[in-house]
Amino acid sequence: MEQPQGRMSRQRFILIGILFFHSVNTYMDRACIASAVDYIKRDLSMSKELMGLVLGIFALGYALFQVPSGWIADKLGPRKALTIVVSVWSCFTALTGAARSAIQMLFLRFLFGVGEAGAFPGAAQAFFRWLPVKDRGLAHGINFSGSRLGAAFSLFLMPWLIRQIGWRWTFAVNGLIGIIWATVWLIWFRDNPRDNPKVNQAELDYIEKGRTSDFTASVKASFAEVFTSLNMVLAMIQYFASNVTFFISLTW
Repeated sequence: MEQPQGRMSRQRFILIGILFFHSVNTYMDRACIASAVDYIKRDLSMSKELMGLVLGIFALGYALFQVPSGWIADKLGPRKALTIVVSVWSCFTALTGAARSAIQMLFLRFLFGVGEAGAFPGAAQAFFRWLPVKDRGLAHGINFSGSRLGAAFSLFLMPWLIRQIGWRWTFAVNGLIGIIWATVWLIWFRDNPRDNPKVNQAELDYIEKGRTSDFTASVKASFAEVFTSLNMVLAMIQYFASNVTFFISLTW
């Protein structure tokens, strides 16, 4: 963090950019299978009903491990947490291309969902630690747009890639991209911006002063209180409803 005082450094913008690409990659990995459905059914002799189960079991692993993933991000910090979960799901993405049976495919897609469950809790924790309160709304909006762009981009890119190298190697390429991202994240990111040598004092002051309300206005709340609050319930209903149509469109 030792840099000469002067113009404020912009490392928090780099953080937003890295996590934007993380969001793009997350949804490219999710949407990749949609372009490979016909090839997978043919090569693994799967019925439409069984393929539907393969597509849906990702969501089961994802849903079951969302809350535990948030807890892991809180305990380990976003640097370790995102390095681990991105590496895990990227490995299972790559291994999807090696599946030789429907059982293997079900197992791999479930574990892929388990890994991806930590994607956004880890990103949210990174924003919390690095951004002033007033900048977080924009950062989350940029991050969320990456997920939609990643899904859209995948539906154009993956069919072309499958034609060039086949569906199995396409999953391997997607997995490799995630491993590269996790390596960059581990090298560059620090849980505390004070520990990043490229963050100068001016930027650090800006971050820490903007985060003051995090500590002065914090209130302890039990899980039950959070889970049953009207705001949380309405947000969950909205997200449930939007994802029904989104994932049907994305996978079929």
